Amino acid sequence: MARAQSTPGDDEPHGIQNIEPGVDPAAARSSKVAGDDALAAAGLVSPGESGTDQKRRGRGLWLAVGAGIGIIAIVVFILCLPLAPALAWIGIALQVALFAALAASAFAFAPGRYRASRFAWLTGFMGVSAVVILLIILVVAWTSGT
Repeated sequence: MARAQSTPGDDEPHGIQNIEPGVDPAAARSSKVAGDDALAAAGLVSPGESGTDQKRRGRGLWLAVGAGIGIIAIVVFILCLPLAPALAWIGIALQVALFAALAASAFAFAPGRYRASRFAWLTGFMGVSAVVILLIILVVAWTSGT
């Protein structure tokens, strides 16, 4: 990263700021000062919405997707209770535990790249584990002749 001299009064230590190669230092400084207005002008957030609001909305989206996957899986597992009760209860318990982990990480971790990655992995694991357990139930039902 190239370094450029900053003007007096900038928040950077020792009067130096990091500038990406090919980025005009004046434009970088003005977008840093503008903050949420620059994000809105770039179309990254709606006007009047801050980056923090967008991150909160992202958290709600992940929770809604996780809840949707969990509810669908739990309903299917309830329908599978007569076929393989133990496996169906394991599937229900796993979906509840994974959604609890998703909700806990939504409120326990600060917004950022790692939290989004954790949401993706937990949501993906909810879906994959539901499919795997349903396939096992299918095999058990098929082999038992039910």
